[in-house]
Amino acid sequence: MLKTRRWMAAVFGLWLGIQPTLFGLWAQGEVAFIARWDFLVGGSLRSLVVEDFNGDQILDVAVAGLDPTSVSLLRGLGDGTFPAARHVPVGDDCCNEITSGDFNGDRIPDLAVSHLVAHRVSVLIGWGNGTFQVGEPMTVGNGPLALVAGDLNGDSFVDLAVTNWGFPIASNAVSLLWGAGDGTFQVASRLTVGLRPAGILLADFNGDALPDLAVANSADGRVSILLGQGEGRFEAVGPLLVGVGPRGLAVGDFNDDKVLDLAVANNGSDTVSIGLGRGDGTFQAAPAMAVARGAVGGGGRRFRRGYGNGFSRGQRDGRCGVGPAGGRRRDVSDGPGDAGGL
Repeated sequence: MLKTRRWMAAVFGLWLGIQPTLFGLWAQGEVAFIARWDFLVGGSLRSLVVEDFNGDQILDVAVAGLDPTSVSLLRGLGDGTFPAARHVPVGDDCCNEITSGDFNGDRIPDLAVSHLVAHRVSVLIGWGNGTFQVGEPMTVGNGPLALVAGDLNGDSFVDLAVTNWGFPIASNAVSLLWGAGDGTFQVASRLTVGLRPAGILLADFNGDALPDLAVANSADGRVSILLGQGEGRFEAVGPLLVGVGPRGLAVGDFNDDKVLDLAVANNGSDTVSIGLGRGDGTFQAAPAMAVARGAVGGGGRRFRRGYGNGFSRGQRDGRCGVGPAGGRRRDVSDGPGDAGGL
């Protein structure tokens, strides 16, 4: 477990572009790491997930970015290194964010990718050997961005919740997609949240064994809390006031009271806000902490760059490279590798 934490934290440091050659993170005590390694993937990287995609019991990385119209796959060698990235084409639309889950019940991780400009989400079904079958993209509201996977309606199938950040017009919705258990989804309903919802997180905030949602609304400085009522229904409770441009979310018991708390990365104010959970789904705001420029965040095995409220453009035609801008834009060259899998 500690080895896994070290490896994941090293990827996190790589993703953020941390400059010191030695850095420490708390993982059951302070852990030091050697100098980071950089791996060529693609341009304008935005989101990544960590899973064992080829069944070798070694963690791999799947990366989505604005410039390429593909998902980049890095096969883990078990020693913290990766060979050249391979790319899985995902249609003609640029990829914004990515999440993973077992969408067809075969115990093999699959992928879902958002296409903000095209208003669509693509599902990639894993074969278990590091290759994927790309399905037809689904239209999912106005400007889909962040995604989270889990059983939201209690039918034992993995569903998707997708923030509609909005493009070009701002949105204030989260789209719910019910999984059919065969890798396909149906858009079920939309939940109203704050303006420009960016980050999203799934957890049980009130201890009733039902999934709840937290949504970071990047344009109004609030986090919407949606408590699950069962059968895919959600009820909003008072939003948590945070900093400017909230984007990333993480959950954990930060004060050791056996109740889940929230950490929110505020990209616009370069702070991290902590919401201390009361156990009933509401949170008490704690003082924000200043961090490095362009605060970012992520939960579990997912790590994301910070987004603000503007736009950055990569391609001249505006088709790809359009999305919420935030922090520093980090472009790297494409690595070699054939399209396909790991």
